[in-house]
Amino acid sequence: DQHIGSIQAILDQAGLVKAMSTVHTTSPFGFGIIPDPADTTRYAMFASQAGLGLPDRDYYLKDEERFANYRTDYRNYIVTLLNLASVSDAEMKADNILALEKQLAEVHWTRAESRDIQKIYNPMSPEQLAELAPEFDWKGALANLGLSEMDTIVVAQPSALQASAKIFTETSVQAWKDYLIFHFINDHATYLSEDFDNARFEFYSKTLRGVEAQRDRW
Repeated sequence: DQHIGSIQAILDQAGLVKAMSTVHTTSPFGFGIIPDPADTTRYAMFASQAGLGLPDRDYYLKDEERFANYRTDYRNYIVTLLNLASVSDAEMKADNILALEKQLAEVHWTRAESRDIQKIYNPMSPEQLAELAPEFDWKGALANLGLSEMDTIVVAQPSALQASAKIFTETSVQAWKDYLIFHFINDHATYLSEDFDNARFEFYSKTLRGVEAQRDRW
């Protein structure tokens, strides 16, 4: 696939920033436009924690058997998708992807914290965001998203973005490339061949949500 080839061709962090600042791309940073909670007559850009393939941080961090089983099933699902896409060293890469996502989960806010509008409404200028988390090129990301003119960004979970930016720079380019390739395949599995679609259904619908019957593909 052309997009996978473009990810494989990334050489440095600048290339990663460009790949991560694309609409509908899974990455450690979520970007979007929402009605401004302080003034719903206008729209605001938001930046939030993101990047997990499992529903939230608990699935990576809790010791209960069901969460341990979910982690095992998720790891196997990553292997399955990488193998279906003929990506080499699928087992090793699955372990690395899961470990990287666990690092992100460790710094994420809980669901309860992320529902607290008082806590998640943190308007900042691009300069303030860059000062908060200097390891990530926010200016380049905003330019790639076509949002260079935005003067205010609502930062939902400041400490999570700050820590995720450190993880971004401390993690190898190759590890991020493997992560991005898996998530691109995962995000588009329902549009690929039946094997990809079935694998995604088995994990996300059947394993995580208990849905027994697959819907019609077309």
